[in-house]
Parts: sequence; C-alpha cells; structure tokens
Amino acid sequence: MSLSTQLRCRATSQKQIMELAPVLFSIVAGHALRVPVQDDEVARLAFENGLSDPRLQGGHLEDQASKLKKCFGIETSHPGTETSRNLFSEAIIRLSAQISDHVDTKWFVGAAAEEAPNAAGFISDIELVEALSGGQPQLAEAIAKGRIRLSSVLHQAKEAKGGGLSIEEFAKAIREAHEQGMEDQRKAGLKKLKAWRAFYAERHPELAAEYDDLVAKHCHEEGWYPERYTDDDRVQSWVNPFQEDLHLNEDTLSEYQSRKAAASEGGKIALVLPFEDPIYRRFEELQRHRSKLKKQFEAEWA
Repeated sequence: MSLSTQLRCRATSQKQIMELAPVLFSIVAGHALRVPVQDDEVARLAFENGLSDPRLQGGHLEDQASKLKKCFGIETSHPGTETSRNLFSEAIIRLSAQISDHVDTKWFVGAAAEEAPNAAGFISDIELVEALSGGQPQLAEAIAKGRIRLSSVLHQAKEAKGGGLSIEEFAKAIREAHEQGMEDQRKAGLKKLKAWRAFYAERHPELAAEYDDLVAKHCHEEGWYPERYTDDDRVQSWVNPFQEDLHLNEDTLSEYQSRKAAASEGGKIALVLPFEDPIYRRFEELQRHRSKLKKQFEAEWA
C-alpha cells in the first residue's frame, strides 16, 4: 500500500478537520477550566489520607483564570516563588493520558501561561511516527517537534523516485534527510561560533580570555549533558554549537565542595548550593555579558 493511501485511511480531509477545530478547541478549553477543580479534589483526598498538599504555589492564579474563563491561564508576577500553569496545555496532557495507546505527550512542548500552545512535541499517531522513525526515539522526537519538514522530504523523495512512496521508502528518506540536516546545521553552527568568539575577543580580550580559562578548567567537555536532557535536547545542543550550551562541573568548584563537606560533618544537615560558589557566580556574570553582545553580533551576522 502506498504512503498516500495509508495516510488517507488514517485521517479525514483537511476541510473536515478545519470544520471540527472550533468544536475540539471548545472541548479542551472546557476541560482546561476544570483543571483547578480537579486539583482541589486531589488535594482534598490527600488531606484525608494524611498526605501533603500536592498543589503548587500559584494555585490562586489558576483558580482566578478558571473563573475568568482564561483557558491559557494567567502569568505570575513572581516566577521565583510561584508557578502558574497554562491550563490548556495541562488539559491536553491529562486528556491524552486517557488515550495513551493512540497519542503521546511525553515530548509535548506546551506553552507558558497566557500563551497559545501549538502541536510541537505532540504525537497524534503513535503507530505512524514509529513507522516513520524506524523505532528510533531520537528521530521520533525530531519528527514530533517539527524539526523535519515531512512535506519537503516527501516531495523530494517522490521526485527522485518518479512516483509514489511506500512507508518504508518515506522512512528511509526521512532518516537520510535528518542525518544530512544535522551535519549541515553543525557545520554552519561551528562557522558562526568561530566568528562570534572572534567578535567578542576583539571587543573584550581580557574577558574573553577569562571566560575561556573558566570553560577549560571548570566546564564538562562537549558531549556531557544533564540527566534531564531528552535525546532531542542532546542533538540540538550538538548541532547548535553557537548556543554555547556549557555546563559547570560541580566537582571542580572548590569552595562549594568544601562547604558541602563541612555541612555533612557530625551528622549535620545543611543545604549548600553550587551557585553560592564564587566561580559559579563569575561564570554566570560572564555569560550574561556575552549574551548582551550576542544580540549585536547576530544582527550583524544576519
């Protein structure tokens, strides 16, 4: 069976989908406005069973958003101390959990409060994405997040073949396009990074030298990533070297390590955080300074 035939079996026409869009939006929006009510019920059950309140600081904003029928939530004025979610994104995740055999939200990007979410990271057809990615999680995530222009790949592959494609042929074309795209993006990123480093060093030679010294002595080598990074996060870090996605190695922060060791002596319990280390603070200061000039560099580079 050709790809186009299989896709027609899976979906209705674009016109039908567009006509249904307001209905589907209203349904999800209605569920979004009930998120605070659901959370209150969970909190009540937790209290009855002697458990702590699972609700986040900032719940009053979500209650207010629900009452005002703001399905995208209300942005908090105190992001450091409270969290206000996008109720629509939360509703998508909760509703999808009930049909996890068909859709998947593990890579769903969602949106901040007051912003309209899009489909980035949402897998609307698990079986199809698995077929197109060949079961490769990294490629599946890239497809779900829209990093691969499937329509362009399909058009080019059909032109090259001179006819229709099977799912297997389309999947092969996607893998090849993804691999080539990563190599091209990495090459362009390295060129841009080199130009940026020269741009900064020309204007601030001492700060550039200090930054390079801190990176050499206190940062993990390229290829090290925090555990929270998904496969796609790691790929994006690698293909975008201009972003300078660097991570301090906490084992090299001498003051932090000394304070942490002292805090654990004699069975004491004390919270010691790495950002209290002077090297950590200085590294962040230099990064902030570089980020300001990066905007100027990008304007000139463009």
